[in-house]
Amino acid sequence: MSISAFENFYTEWLEEMKHRFKRLRAALQQTSFVEEEGIFNLVQSCHSHYHMYMSEKIRLCKEDLSFVIAGMWRSPFEASFLWIGGWRPTTAIVLAYSLMGTQIEGELQKLLQGIELPSMAALSAKQLSMIDALQQKLRESEDSLSNRLAILQMLFADQQMAKAAAANPPPSESNDFSDFREAMEPKLASLRDIFAEAEQLRGETIQEMLRILRPIQAGQYALAAYEMTMAVQKLGDKREGRAQLQALVHVSRSNIRELASQGNVDLLTKALQSGLDPSETDYDGRTPLDSGTELCKAAAIGNNAYLSRLAKYGVDPNVSDYGKPTPLHAAAAGGNTEAAQVLVKEGADVLAKDRHGYSPLDEAKVSDDSVAIEFLENEVYKRQSAEAHMSSHFPTQAE
Repeated sequence: MSISAFENFYTEWLEEMKHRFKRLRAALQQTSFVEEEGIFNLVQSCHSHYHMYMSEKIRLCKEDLSFVIAGMWRSPFEASFLWIGGWRPTTAIVLAYSLMGTQIEGELQKLLQGIELPSMAALSAKQLSMIDALQQKLRESEDSLSNRLAILQMLFADQQMAKAAAANPPPSESNDFSDFREAMEPKLASLRDIFAEAEQLRGETIQEMLRILRPIQAGQYALAAYEMTMAVQKLGDKREGRAQLQALVHVSRSNIRELASQGNVDLLTKALQSGLDPSETDYDGRTPLDSGTELCKAAAIGNNAYLSRLAKYGVDPNVSDYGKPTPLHAAAAGGNTEAAQVLVKEGADVLAKDRHGYSPLDEAKVSDDSVAIEFLENEVYKRQSAEAHMSSHFPTQAE
């Protein structure tokens, strides 16, 4: 699964999860007798849907590990609270105790009267003992994974990496990263294992908590976890949206290119209302609607539908960004073969060079995508064969 495909999956998955938790919330808020079997089925429905998300993360991890570990589809505010690509399992224990404490405050009178309650306030001694045992187990597992990650991070700068960094020409001036890829592969393999074990531990924690809790308790617990997640997500969006706008206005009140290139309609509207001029250019002479940037961005993330629309409306597929890479360079660098095919079909030059002298094929080789490499090699061969044929039939003036 590509990054763009995962982001689309996540958006659809989240909408479905919202729908399932809405049903669970409605069931828990019923004033009449709450049927435990119905609550149990709703909780299991939410759990199975969450398991789908975990499976897709593990699948994507094999293709783009850093994207998953860093949680790059989340806001930076959300990602700052992550532990090895997700939530820390012992957080689940803290949430259980926190819910118990807050509910006891509201239902203390009933508890003192001996009224039986199905809520988190009425966790039994046996349940508390099981939760405590789970907490001890999770702490040991988390410490083990955290120590392995710390060792891996420390050994990042080992002799093999140092040797690759001392190559001639140096990596900063070379397009050959084969030595670095070779040095990094065992580290990435270890990091994948650590992430997979962390994700498995998260899954086991959910299953164990749902086994310990009674259906209504499990429903309250799951709903609280969901609402807490949604609150952090929304808070992150608002915090970073305001900070981003303030930073852009502070840097330049006469240039809104950054907002336009990000496609952020909400912030763009606010920026225009604040008096920023959409017709003014930046220091490179670019306007907010620089078509080369849009094409390059669409090609880089594999947004083929948008790419096709831009080409359809006459945007030149060979237009370059300010650094002179063409959209085909961006598609090749991202290993987006379908985007490359769309661009070549629309007339993109497979022999184009960026300011460093690199061709799209060079970029594909750096990304080490065999499909993109094969496609571009074929296109380069066809282009060179055609030029050789033309040269043989129409010799130059010197000849």
